[in-house]
Amino acid sequence: MGPVDDSAARAGDLEERLRDLASCKAKLEAQVSTARVSEVLLRSILDTVPDFVIKLSPDGIIHFINRVAPGLAVTQVIGASVYDFILPGYHDTARRSIERVMQTGEPDSYETVGMGAHGKPARYLTRLAPLKRGDEVESLVMIATDVTSVMESREKLEVALLASGLGIWSWQRAGDTLSWDAATCAIFGVDAVPDSLEDYLTLISPLDRERVEENVSQALQGGRFADIEHRIVRPTGEVRWVMCKGRVETGPSGKVERLIGGVLDVTDRHSLQEQLVQAQKMEAVGQLAAGIAHNFNNMLTVMLSSMELAAKQTAGDTAALLVGGQAAALKAAQMVRQLLVFSGKARPTAPRLEDLGALVQRTVEMSRTTFGDELALSLRLSPDLPAVRCDAGQIEQALLNVLINSRDAVENREGPAPEIQVGVEAMRVGADGTQEVRISVTDNGCGMTEEVRRRVFEPFFTTKEPGRGTGLGLATAYAIVREHGGRVECQSTPDAGTRMHLFLPAAPEPKRPSDRARDALPLSGRGERVLVVDDEPMIRELMTNVLGEAGYLVDTAVDGIDAIDRVRAGTGRYRAVLLDQSMPRLAGRAALRAIRALCPELKIVCFSGFPITLEGADAVLQKPVTTQQLLETLEQVLGRR
Repeated sequence: MGPVDDSAARAGDLEERLRDLASCKAKLEAQVSTARVSEVLLRSILDTVPDFVIKLSPDGIIHFINRVAPGLAVTQVIGASVYDFILPGYHDTARRSIERVMQTGEPDSYETVGMGAHGKPARYLTRLAPLKRGDEVESLVMIATDVTSVMESREKLEVALLASGLGIWSWQRAGDTLSWDAATCAIFGVDAVPDSLEDYLTLISPLDRERVEENVSQALQGGRFADIEHRIVRPTGEVRWVMCKGRVETGPSGKVERLIGGVLDVTDRHSLQEQLVQAQKMEAVGQLAAGIAHNFNNMLTVMLSSMELAAKQTAGDTAALLVGGQAAALKAAQMVRQLLVFSGKARPTAPRLEDLGALVQRTVEMSRTTFGDELALSLRLSPDLPAVRCDAGQIEQALLNVLINSRDAVENREGPAPEIQVGVEAMRVGADGTQEVRISVTDNGCGMTEEVRRRVFEPFFTTKEPGRGTGLGLATAYAIVREHGGRVECQSTPDAGTRMHLFLPAAPEPKRPSDRARDALPLSGRGERVLVVDDEPMIRELMTNVLGEAGYLVDTAVDGIDAIDRVRAGTGRYRAVLLDQSMPRLAGRAALRAIRALCPELKIVCFSGFPITLEGADAVLQKPVTTQQLLETLEQVLGRR
């Protein structure tokens, strides 16, 4: 081959190389173009994401940042240390995370507080990832998300949940896993979350467990969790009421996978409901008692006075039987009074300043003589007790009822010797120095279940055997203390005894013991004429006999209008009027006002089934009235006592 052929061959090689170069150029231009597009795309992404994307050297120097917080310039950040923008208290957290990524080559994350907009602190969720050259970590990428608003919202939610007392719970069907927050654990009184649904159900009161199980079952089958209120039993034995609300979460197949909701302690609301029900029961009993009091007390008045008169005229066994009948009638009268006190129809009358310590001491000493020597009854009085304005007789009755209940609780119980401890102390209840006096009665008797304790002040509720109690003792004590502006609390545990607290408001006046001494003068009239006003013929006849035998002259009237006519017609004739309050045609109050207007000097004694105070009356007697009470009261109003 000659020189011409060699030149042609070389020209062909050159052209081929030129074509290869052109192809490479085109590829390079395409790659550059793609890189530019990628760079623009990456730049656009980095500019629009709300996170801070930072390239760091292992020592924390910032080499790139996609954006800066308001108030900062990029020139202030590039080349600076990342620690310059993190609060000092979080430097160690950030440093340890960077070291872990450098050593392990694995991503890491942490929460920190750093500089936010205009230099104000902000909370960040920070994630770190390694940038490697081969197997070696060369630098790091930090992505910081400002979670300040999220954290603030979470904190507000936590505060709201804390204020509401609501606990959050969930149950994962797969794996039978429960999740509770601290509030839910506190409501149930446990330190750890139950391991399973079955373990959770053991915390439900046996009285409500079946309802709760049925509610869960229906939620799993029908996809709806119904709101439910039920009782729980804490590990200490305390019973609480809770309201449980929830919803179901289903999977792609439509099958329920999770239950989630909240639980709220509603024990206080249930207590208020119980008090309302109790108040309604009291009102119902009060209406019943008011309806029977008048007629029943009239009959008891006749029975008592008749047996008293008959007993004076007989002797031997017959007299003893009549005395026993009087005692039974007095017990019946006391039961009616207790019903009226409990119902709120009766009010403490003529309250006086009383030394409550002396009052309690009298009651305890009286109880010692009747309870027996085998029962240890002790009393502890705090010094300098304030006075209490009260009806001493009613407070004695309330305390005696509580003591009798404690005596019955310790009787015939196996174990330690029966003991009742009574204490009286002053309690400060207000920043202004307001005080109340607390009477505590503690026994080591059989105690009560929670169900019994909640019903202990209900009328006619008793756990005693038939014939051993009416169920009115504690109910009456509760009502007496309540009508004096106080309250009663009961604490009891089965087999561990009971403690009753009677709280009475202290009076601001200085202490002054009551004086109950009476002059023992003979009870007889001196020929004074009295007018007996009652619609019951038996009462009129009885009063005529009793007062006539005592030396009084007696006229009678059948109602208020008849009484007014007789007083008007016989002005100056009568020294006293005995006036019933419940009568037809004209009631006792109206008759009292009319008679008082006719004869201002006339002595008027009113009778009522309730312990009331009547303006214009010289005295008020509560039926049933004994002969002794009647004659004593007449002598008092006539000025002979």
